Amino acid sequence: MKTNINLRQEIITLIRGYFLTPVIANLAKNNFFNKKKFLSAENYSEKILFDYLEKLGYLKKFKTKFKISKRGKKIFSRSGSFNIVNSYRDYLFNLDKILENPKNLNKINCDRKENVLGSGSTNYRKFFKPALNLLKNTDFDVIHDLGCGDGNFLKNINSKFKSKKLSGSDLSKVSIVETKKNLGPKNVSLIKSNALDVKKWVSWLIKKYNPKKQIILISMWFIVHEISKKDVFKIINFFKQINKKIPNAKIIIGEIVEPEKKILENNILNTIMPEYILFHQMSGQGIFNFNELKFILKNIPYKCSKKIQIDNIKYKNRENPSGIVWLLEPKN
Repeated sequence: MKTNINLRQEIITLIRGYFLTPVIANLAKNNFFNKKKFLSAENYSEKILFDYLEKLGYLKKFKTKFKISKRGKKIFSRSGSFNIVNSYRDYLFNLDKILENPKNLNKINCDRKENVLGSGSTNYRKFFKPALNLLKNTDFDVIHDLGCGDGNFLKNINSKFKSKKLSGSDLSKVSIVETKKNLGPKNVSLIKSNALDVKKWVSWLIKKYNPKKQIILISMWFIVHEISKKDVFKIINFFKQINKKIPNAKIIIGEIVEPEKKILENNILNTIMPEYILFHQMSGQGIFNFNELKFILKNIPYKCSKKIQIDNIKYKNRENPSGIVWLLEPKN
């Protein structure tokens, strides 16, 4: 692996990321980057954080106030990426306990609210926006977002396809609450349910809508790796269950992809996938590589009618996407 930075610069970059991630994530959570043109430090804590960001060139100081620099705007506009990483902070802060006793890993949880916040903004840019273009000429009457998060995808579907019926489900009560806030309780039907409990959420869905008269589109954003335990056959069975209970439904899935080891080793300055893989593994989730995803596709009762590959990374004559969006339609 070759990089364009020397060892000293690499160590500084690694240490700086430790400090900068929670700073940006927490300021974003408190809407500092959405405030007026100038930022005023209301207390000592805010002042020292603003001073720190000024030293890094992300803020500029004007007397007692601060303004976001051009460089800062580019970074802060992607603050959701920092929120996603920071939502898994308890795993890293408790590494000593985990190393003492691996069972302690089961006592730690992701900060679901922050994860939902970060995922909504980050996923729009990378996944939702291209997916909405992919759905342009796709016929459907109802969209059910499985694992709806904060309702960001449903909100964008509602803006793009105004006549569609909106519904969603999520295991997290926080997500249900945030989705209602985002869309308004009258505009969306929601159920609290584990995605793996296919019988529960599908039975609820077909009671509300008639799959013989209405075309149902099910969206799954990063659900596959959340429920997989890195078991392709578990996911194959999951898709078969859905198809058996609601055979005419279409499915759109978005997934991050584990790149091949050699490709990853030679692109560490261009991708955050090593960190994504780490915290997903620590929290018991299983990200599939591209070949595993293709194996799943080959063995489920759906065909991929449209697809998008996101953030391809290359090494020599090999190439892997860091993410995919697939539109699946029943084979029969």
